[in-house]
Amino acid sequence: MVTLGSDLAEVPRLMAAVEAFCSDHDLGADIAMEIELVLEEAVTNSMRHGFMDGGEHSVTVLMSCMDAELTLEVTDDGIPFNPLQRAPVDVDAPLEERSVGGLGIHLIRNLMDEVEYARVGERNRLRMIKALA
Repeated sequence: MVTLGSDLAEVPRLMAAVEAFCSDHDLGADIAMEIELVLEEAVTNSMRHGFMDGGEHSVTVLMSCMDAELTLEVTDDGIPFNPLQRAPVDVDAPLEERSVGGLGIHLIRNLMDEVEYARVGERNRLRMIKALA
C-alpha cells in the first residue's frame, strides 16, 4: 500500500513503488508499463481535479497479484467523481472535433479487463483488474 499526499510531486514515489511491486512479482516490462500508465492517470486525475478546497488530502494505492490476477485500487478523499460515467472518447474523430479530457479513463478501460467505481464513505474507490494468464 502506498499513501500519497495531494501534490503531484508524490507521483515519482508511486512509480518507485510500482517498480518494486513488479519486480517482487516477476511481472514483465509490458505489464509494468501498463500498471504505471493506469496508476499515473488515475492518481494524477485525483490530484488535479478531486481536491478543490486547497486542504490536505490523501490518495491511497493498493496493488495485489494473486491467482494470475492483478488488482489495483486507488482511493482518495476528494469530491465524488465516477470516471466510468464519462462518455467514451471517440479516438477516430479529428482532433479539432474532440472534447478535452477523457483519454486517461479511455486508457484505463482499454488496458484493464475490469474497472469498477464506488463511493465508500467519504472516499472514491477505483478498482482495476487485469488477468495475467
